[in-house]
Amino acid sequence: MAEDEINYPTEHMRTVGKNAHKDWGDDTDAVRATLNQAMAAKDSFGSIPALAQYGSVFEQVKEVCLQAIAGAKTDLQSVADGITNSAKNTQDQDDAAEAALAGTWQNWQQGPLESESRRDEAAATPEAQAAAAVTDQAEAETGLPHSGGPAAGAEPNTDTRDDGAMPAEAGTGTDENAVP
Repeated sequence: MAEDEINYPTEHMRTVGKNAHKDWGDDTDAVRATLNQAMAAKDSFGSIPALAQYGSVFEQVKEVCLQAIAGAKTDLQSVADGITNSAKNTQDQDDAAEAALAGTWQNWQQGPLESESRRDEAAATPEAQAAAAVTDQAEAETGLPHSGGPAAGAEPNTDTRDDGAMPAEAGTGTDENAVP
């Protein structure tokens, strides 16, 4: 994972998006209420012109603070919505990837695979049948086992698909004559 990537489990993201924004909203509402109640009103500064003017300034500062907090609540709601949407998008993409993989695996399990279809089609040509006959004759004459492709009428090898498990890596055996 790169340094600038963010990685959270989708369930955690849903929890944050669903619950935290309520806490954030409650917190900003509480701050606004406290600020509104704790700060003096413009009229409480009296009727002396300089104090009344200060009361007006104080009232404007109070309004700026209250509006900033209201904006923070909206911003926090936007963050919570973004987290919730991100969790949903992540889950949707995971579900789509899982479905695609399951479809691929079903095709692998149930076949026919393209390689099998093409092999069977190629083995059914007159040329391939003639080559198989030559191979069968050589095997019969020499007593050596058949080592070529599938003989005419042979069943496809389905060993990699019989137990539902991913096929093991090929080439794990040893062969003295193998070319590295």
